[in-house]
Amino acid sequence: MALDRPLLFALAVCVASCRPAHPPITTAQSAGSTTHAATRVDRDAAVLLARADAASQSVDEIAQWPTMPAQSAPWRAANESSFSQATRWLFDHGMPDPRELEYVRARVTVGDLWGGRASSVEAHGWLYRAPDNAQWFLGWNGNLYEPEAVLGPADFDADYAQLTAAPDGGDAMMYRFVRARGGEAGALVPSIAEPITNAILARLGRRGSSAVAAQQEPFAALVADYQWALFDRAVCAHMRGDDATTLRVATRLVSLRDAAQRELARAFDAAAPDPNHGDPFAFALAAESLRADARRRLARGPRAPSVVARDDADAGVGPSGPAASAQAPEQPMTARAIEARVRAIIDELDEVDARQWGQPGGVHLAGDPRVNALIELGEPAIPLLIDALERDERLTRSVHFWRDFSRHRSVLGVHEAAYTAIANILRQDFFRVASTGDDLSGRGPAGRAQLAARVREYWNRMSAIPLHERASRVLADDRASPEQWATAADNIVTRSGTNAQPGPMLGEPLRSRRNPSVTERFAQRVEQLLAASADPEADGAYERRRSADTITRALIAWEPRAPALRTLTARWMPRSTVDETAAYCTAALLAARAEAGDEAAVGEYARWLPTVPYDVVRMSPAGLLELTRRRPNDPHIQTAVRALLGPRGWIGDGRDVRRVVSVLEAMLHLDPARQYAAQRLADRTVIGELEVSGTNYGINYRNGGSLSASGSVAGRDGRYPWRMCDELTLNLRTHSDADNARAAQLLGPVAARDAAIASRAAELRQPAPQTPRAP
Repeated sequence: MALDRPLLFALAVCVASCRPAHPPITTAQSAGSTTHAATRVDRDAAVLLARADAASQSVDEIAQWPTMPAQSAPWRAANESSFSQATRWLFDHGMPDPRELEYVRARVTVGDLWGGRASSVEAHGWLYRAPDNAQWFLGWNGNLYEPEAVLGPADFDADYAQLTAAPDGGDAMMYRFVRARGGEAGALVPSIAEPITNAILARLGRRGSSAVAAQQEPFAALVADYQWALFDRAVCAHMRGDDATTLRVATRLVSLRDAAQRELARAFDAAAPDPNHGDPFAFALAAESLRADARRRLARGPRAPSVVARDDADAGVGPSGPAASAQAPEQPMTARAIEARVRAIIDELDEVDARQWGQPGGVHLAGDPRVNALIELGEPAIPLLIDALERDERLTRSVHFWRDFSRHRSVLGVHEAAYTAIANILRQDFFRVASTGDDLSGRGPAGRAQLAARVREYWNRMSAIPLHERASRVLADDRASPEQWATAADNIVTRSGTNAQPGPMLGEPLRSRRNPSVTERFAQRVEQLLAASADPEADGAYERRRSADTITRALIAWEPRAPALRTLTARWMPRSTVDETAAYCTAALLAARAEAGDEAAVGEYARWLPTVPYDVVRMSPAGLLELTRRRPNDPHIQTAVRALLGPRGWIGDGRDVRRVVSVLEAMLHLDPARQYAAQRLADRTVIGELEVSGTNYGINYRNGGSLSASGSVAGRDGRYPWRMCDELTLNLRTHSDADNARAAQLLGPVAARDAAIASRAAELRQPAPQTPRAP
């Protein structure tokens, strides 16, 4: 498809307008000095326009990389081996050849998986000056960049000496972990343990790592590493809206992956050299979708301003909003206006750029303003959202991953954003995540079609029924899943209004329901789920217990004085010695009963709490202690707490410092725990070594593990013994000004630390501050 210059200008504007409006990152990881971050929007547009021919310019031409001068020149490996053969194959199939290029320092734009932003780093690599006066920078990761600036020559011999001074060999998995954590910027800094680095060195006639060259399957390792370098760059470029780079890199990756698969099949007579490890290039399957999406974005031209942003301004956000809204009160939208708005917002879902919040973790798509605007429109948006869930093939700018150091990236589709809006509007989840890295976009067309069918069937059946009645019917449906029962129960007890001004529960119209009542239905489903999960190792047992826990807590909220709470306590309690969910649910039941006036529950709690092993709740012992906060001075509870602090309780023999800290942190609202902590601050047992350097400090523990952090006040540089009393004082903090001052003292010599410890011990000997109980 030929493009004239006016349309090419539109493409250039599109590249700029599609970039998320984030401030640039100001940190960089580089081989040289750190530089200020810079976006590439204006330069991307300029590159497109500069290459525009008066006659034509095609999207396909934008996708092309230049061919290096020595790409086809003969090359003879110093030592013929499987690795040299893999190296030859990779350069024959397009990895840019560094021979005949000058070695320079340059500033280039790289991506950021977490924030999706562009940053500028200084790197060393090779410069190609093309006949059309374009400049291309070849990095040590095998990627080509259009440099922001060429800063001058670099000393290859010095870099090579530093590179080869590192120990040969090493753990390949550790290399991959460390390199991946550095992202694209880290990949520009060469490592002797990296196959790509060794391939480049071999091409230049230099010695690399003998350990890398001796790998059993060098082809798969080398080609997978190079494909990952391409894929990571394409994903990051897509996230920040650099569609020209996405198209260029993804196009190269698709071609390379297809050729690599054919070579694997030819050389190994299989789709992969090791069937136990599957397809070594599986991550690159998404490259085709990235390429198609980038082509679509470049071909469609610039977007109009966001309908969400425009409507926000009209509604009173911005300088002219309040006056306008005062003159013209907001009127209810007509059905036609709602449909038009829904269509306009769905059209913008390919610009959703919510980011992952942790690892493991999810992408909070509902927090994106476009998705949130659809949720606010409510059920009138559902039919069009189901259509988008079923048919929309576009990608968002959001990316989900299992871990940043793993070779897993899932570019979320628009259909996933549409589903998020559906699930939030209907308050019903139809999709079950199978594992930490799972998401709807990774399920493929078949999984998506099945989900759309389930949602449509539910909507056709329930659309005319009020929300509370839908929840009641789902809860009564024996064919519904445990997760659906749990969601229905949660919907019944969810309050309208806001957190600041909560309204009635959504299920209030069901209060008069009998035979069965809502309370009876809740109890029935909990009993059923607990019976079905008696074997904790059975398939689905964990999910059933989690659903039973949700319904139990819904019952507590719905009718805290229900006699059924006693029955359910007896059902949950025996499981609490082996199951974390059961322990937390038992504690919630006993606390609710006590608050509702059932004084027998306090005694039950005090007898039960010491029977729960620490290993069951070690991740969050505080989750079992809510009743101790409400009744800190009850003699039964204080007896139970003393048992937990004994050698047969949670504290154990007191030698495991992490265990001691975990338990005491959760109990410092209780006087017995405070007294125990004050006594332990006299323990001078050396458990490790403290190293202080400026405001940075590190602790190496004798029984394994280490900690490094930065303090707010510089300590005295040096190495010091680290004792149990130091560790407890550092961790058992309320973060008051006095605590922060003591923390600074802990970074110094022993005498200063002893003064800080004595001060904290004196505080702990005082009774715990009492928090007034809510009326």
